[in-house]
Amino acid sequence: MGDGDDAVLETLESDHRVLDVLWAELRDWLLQVKAAQALPASALIANAAQRFSALHAAHIAIENTRIFPAAQARMNAAQITAMGQDMAARRGVRWPSD
Repeated sequence: MGDGDDAVLETLESDHRVLDVLWAELRDWLLQVKAAQALPASALIANAAQRFSALHAAHIAIENTRIFPAAQARMNAAQITAMGQDMAARRGVRWPSD
């Protein structure tokens, strides 16, 4: 990485906390939609969706351009696989080799 590493990592950690809160709000509403029990999106849900989308896009851009390249340069294949498995588990996504 380089200059400002600590600030970038702190920002990403903060992003994770905010994204978790926003996702919880959106997930509840989306589950209601799935069950055909949801009302149209309220202004609060629409705002949460916009905030989530914008923050997530910016967050992913930083991870893809700074974090992942730095990690790949410092980690072996097993460590990279473990990182991917951890990320998949946090999202409840099945890892391809499972």
